[in-house]
Formats: sequence, structure tokens, C-alpha cells
Amino acid sequence: MASKKPWDDLLSAEDMKVIEESGWGKRRGFGKNPAVIVIDAQYAFVGEKKNILSSIKGNSMGIGDAAWKAVDSIKTLLDKARESNIPVIYCKVKRTPAEHPFNWAMFKRFKTNEPKLVGVDAMDIVTELTPQEGEIVITKQFPSGFFATPLASYLNTLGIDTLIITGFVTSGCVRATVNDACQLGYNTMVVAECVADRITISHKIELLDMDLKYADVVSLDDAMEYIKKFNKA
Repeated sequence: MASKKPWDDLLSAEDMKVIEESGWGKRRGFGKNPAVIVIDAQYAFVGEKKNILSSIKGNSMGIGDAAWKAVDSIKTLLDKARESNIPVIYCKVKRTPAEHPFNWAMFKRFKTNEPKLVGVDAMDIVTELTPQEGEIVITKQFPSGFFATPLASYLNTLGIDTLIITGFVTSGCVRATVNDACQLGYNTMVVAECVADRITISHKIELLDMDLKYADVVSLDDAMEYIKKFNKA
């Protein structure tokens, strides 16, 4: 029996039959030289350790509890990746005041309250996922980690053929990065427990769409099993 997928509860019997008979969702598989990509694991997007309705009161971008659950899973994945000497690359949003007028997402929100979090810089990567010495942190202004950044150049230099995608948010910067990864020819996995979104249905549907066409959506256990193969200790 096939394992349950995060989106199964959204699909009708007809939907399931369409997927089965059309052939979408075949496994692409993975290569021999992976890297982990951590997308926008910043306090602004993760939000406070609260229910989302509480989290967004002071920060309309913050996800809250679901994101912090994903942070725990990402940390587990990163610990194993580092043990196996798999590169970890971070992408984070960073804009100067002069660049704020070009923040396309701001124009789509009727409330434009920027994050105001006590004791932390909202645009910092959360402490639990702090990059280690020597790990690359790429700044970006747009959804995809590839667009107008040197990410592809770095991956090519490292000989990377497989991307393990984690971070925030599923329907935004994660999806955009996955689309570009597909177009650039990378084997791409999205770890379901390591991504999150503000709206549950958006999270599930985007996972479904990516799994059908652009990436293999896998469980944390499956990703860990893949990573273990690279541990030569």
C-alpha cells in the first residue's frame, strides 16, 4: 500500500484516478552529489512560537507553530547532512531601504506591517538553524533562490546534481526555487516536514503540484535515508 501523502485528503476519487492513469508523479530519483538548500529560514517568515492567528498580529509574514515544527525537522536534516559532509547553502531575503519600493509582495498585502519582533532582527536566520563556518549564505530580493543570485554558479562549481529543498514558504519562495531548479536540470527533492506555509491548503496543493511535475516530495525519513549513504565514517 502506498504511503499517505500530505495532500491525499484534498483529492477526490476522480482526482486520484486522473493522477494514476495520466502517469504524472513518477519518481525522478536523485544523483550522487547533493546539497541542502535552506530557503528564507528567517524570523520574519517563521514568526513567533504561537498559533498563526497570534503570530500575524505583529508580523503579517509570520507562520507561527507550523514553521517552528518545520525548523525542528530542518535542524535534524542539517545535522545529518553535515555528518555526511553534504554542502548546506542558505538563501535569505535582504533589501536595503532604497530597494523597498521594489518589494513586489508588499503591494499584494493590504496590511503592510513589517515584522516587529522582540529581541531579534526579523531578517536574521533563526538561531536554531544558524549557518556554520564556511557555509554559504546568499541574499536575494525575489522568490527564487536562483533569480539574480550566484546560486547556480556555486552549485556548478561544487558539482552538485541534486538539491534537497527546505524552508519557507511552500507556495512562495520554495515553489519558485523548485521551478528554477527543474528548469536548470537538477534532481530535486522537497522534504515535506521541512517546509511550511501560512495557509494549509496552499501548502498541500503546492506540494502536490511540485510532486507531480517538478520535484520528488519525500518524507524526512526518506531524505535522511538518502543522506546516510554519503556518510563515510
